Amino acid sequence: VNNQNMKDCIDLVIVTNEPFPYGAAATNRILTYSSELSKNKRVKVLIVKPTELPSNIINNQVLGVFANIEFKYVNNTTIWPQKSSKVVKGYRLLKGLVLTILNLRSIRPKSIVMAGVSSSSHSLLLRFLIIFFSKIYKIRIYQEMSEYPPIQKKKGISKFYKNVHLKLYCQLDGMIIMTRELSKYFNDLGQPYIFHLPMTVDFKRFEVSL
Repeated sequence: VNNQNMKDCIDLVIVTNEPFPYGAAATNRILTYSSELSKNKRVKVLIVKPTELPSNIINNQVLGVFANIEFKYVNNTTIWPQKSSKVVKGYRLLKGLVLTILNLRSIRPKSIVMAGVSSSSHSLLLRFLIIFFSKIYKIRIYQEMSEYPPIQKKKGISKFYKNVHLKLYCQLDGMIIMTRELSKYFNDLGQPYIFHLPMTVDFKRFEVSL
């Protein structure tokens, strides 16, 4: 490995469907730990799909650095085609999946965190692809969760589909969890490696190794 590659090495990539750098609670959670990690690690956020509605555009930069955290909207636009057809929307989602994997392949980070990834069909495919990618390239893969899996509350969903969603949590190298109750839930589900990270955490008490 040459010196340039060492210099350009990214320690952590956070993959999310949430708006960045400005957003609500989920965005703030990402900023909470990534801004601290970025003090001595190189951190990059990949936003899989456009997050802004045309009538309310808050994030308009597709590429940049915020609080020492690099970020990129892989679709090369922040604006979701709200009034477009389902075909156009589906194309944006599929394009985001493909470009996310291509970006990860190019970056080859030491670790990946999936954050703000819900229980939609799009997110299931995203999670599966990233976990599969991480196994091939021997990259540590984690998921941040602040609530119980939404798939549990959805009606009309087959038991098999729910089981696939839940089993994927056991394929991770670990999880970042906000509450003790959630930690117990995912422990019982079969995920033994839990990093409890409450929003009020004092980072000086932790030595984070990526």
